[in-house]
Amino acid sequence: MTWLTGGKVLSFILGLYLLLSLSMVFTARPHRDEYAQSSPGYNLVYNGRMGFTQHEFGVPFNITARTYWQPPVFFLTTASWFRIVGFGLIQLRLLSVLCGVLALYSCYVIARSLFEPVAVAWMVAGLVSIDYFFVIGAALGRMDMLCAALGIASIAVYLSRRKKSYQSAIFWSHVLATMAVLTHPAGLGYWLGLAFLILYFDRRLRSLKTVALAALPCLIGGLSWGAYIAQDPAEFMAQVHGNLTVTGTGWEDGHWSSIPLVRNLQKELYFRYAAPFGLAAGVGLVNRLKALVLLAYIVGIAGSLAMARRRPNLLVFPVLAIISFLYLALLSPSKNSYYLPHTTIFMAASLAVFVCHLEFPDAVRKRMLAAAVLAFAMLQIGGLLFRVYQNPYRRSYNPAAAAIAQHSTPGSLVTGTYEFWFQLEPQRRVLNDPVLGYTNGWKPAIFVMDPMYREIHEDTRVGSPIYAYVQKYLDSSQLVYDDGYYQVYVPPGGLTAAGERRPANR
Repeated sequence: MTWLTGGKVLSFILGLYLLLSLSMVFTARPHRDEYAQSSPGYNLVYNGRMGFTQHEFGVPFNITARTYWQPPVFFLTTASWFRIVGFGLIQLRLLSVLCGVLALYSCYVIARSLFEPVAVAWMVAGLVSIDYFFVIGAALGRMDMLCAALGIASIAVYLSRRKKSYQSAIFWSHVLATMAVLTHPAGLGYWLGLAFLILYFDRRLRSLKTVALAALPCLIGGLSWGAYIAQDPAEFMAQVHGNLTVTGTGWEDGHWSSIPLVRNLQKELYFRYAAPFGLAAGVGLVNRLKALVLLAYIVGIAGSLAMARRRPNLLVFPVLAIISFLYLALLSPSKNSYYLPHTTIFMAASLAVFVCHLEFPDAVRKRMLAAAVLAFAMLQIGGLLFRVYQNPYRRSYNPAAAAIAQHSTPGSLVTGTYEFWFQLEPQRRVLNDPVLGYTNGWKPAIFVMDPMYREIHEDTRVGSPIYAYVQKYLDSSQLVYDDGYYQVYVPPGGLTAAGERRPANR
C-alpha cells in the first residue's frame, strides 16, 4: 500500500508537470533559437551534413558545412529524434518535455538518496515540477533541458549508487556529466557540482583506479569532439569566437563596476534574476509577484545551509545552486533568462528540503506552513496558466505566418527571424537578415519586423548608413499585418519578387 501511495503521488507530480509543459508547448510563441538549434540536426538527417542554414548570406565563416558554435550532443540527439518522430516545432519541443521528465525524476532520486522520509523527495519533485522557469524551459526547443537532464542525472547516479558500487557510480556519473558538457557549456556547472559531492562524501575513497574511471569518459568524449573539430580547426575557432561575440553583446546597459568580477555579478543579478523575477523598472504589479518566488528560494537556500550544521545532507541542494549560480555569473557571457533552469531547479529543491525539515510545536503553525506552500505553488502555476491563456502561438505567430503566405507567392524570399522557417519552408525561402539586404544585396519579396529587428534597427540610428537604408525601406513598403508584435511589410513589387539579387550597399 505504501508503494501504491508513493506511486500515486509521483504520478500526480508527473501529470501536473506534463499538463503545464505540454500546454506551453502548444501555446508559446516560437523562439528564434528553436530553429537555430534544430537546424544542424535537421540538416544532418535530410542533407547529410551537420551545418546551420537559413542565416544571412555572407557570414564570415562556413557555418552551412559544419556546426562548431556549440558542442555536438544536442545536434546528434535531435537528428536521431527527427528520424523517429519527424521534424517540426512541436516534435522539437516534445524532446525538451521528455528531458524535463528525466531531470524531474533525477531530482527525486537525489532527494530519496539523501533524506528520510520519502515525503521529502515528493516535496522536492513537486516544487521542481511547478518551477516557472523549469516548465518554460521544458517547453522550449533549446538544448538547455537536455543539458540539465544529463547533468542532474549524473549527480543522481552518483548519489544513488555510491554505497552499492562506488566505482560504477564514478564511471557512469562521469559518462552523463561528460555528455552534459558536450551538450552545452552550462554542463560544466553540473560537473563541478558532481566533483564537489565526490570530495564531500567520499574523499577518503579516492584512488588511481577511481580517477581513471572518472577520466575515461571525459577523455573519450573530448577525443570524439576533437576528431570533429580536426576536420576544420580554423572554422571551429571562427564560429566559437563569433558565438561568444554575439552572446556577449547587449548586456551593457546600466552603471556597472569597473572591476570585472563585480561587474559580472552585477549583470548576472540584474539581467538573469531581477528582470525575469519582476524586479526591473517599469514592471507591472502582477509581474512583481514573481519576486516572492525568488525571495522564497533565497530563504530556502539560506535556511538549508543553516540547518546543515546539524544535518549535513541538507548542504547538497543549496551548494549545487550556488555552484551553478557562480559558474553562470562568472563564465557565461550571455545573461539570458532561458538559462535559469540550471539554477532554479536546485533553488526549488533547496526550498523543499528546508520546508520539510522545519519543526513546529503545534498543528496550527504546521497548517500555516502548508497554506504558505500551497500559495507559493498557486503563484507559480497561475503565472504559467496565464501564459497559456495568452496563447501567442495561435493569436500572433500563426496569423503573421498566414499573412506572409497570403501576400507572397511560392518560392518568394521572406526576410524575418528564424521562427518563420517552421511554417513557411519549403514553399518559401526564409532568410534572417535584420538589415533587409543592405549587406548581401538580396531583396525580399516580403519581410517581417519584430521586437528584435526593431531593436537592431534603433541601434543603428546614430552614425550608421544602415538606419537610413532600412527606414527608407520601411517607409516605401506596405504594412499588411500588425498585431503589435509582428509587422509584415510588402515592398514595392513584392508580390512578384522572388528574392532578386542586386548590388550590395557597402
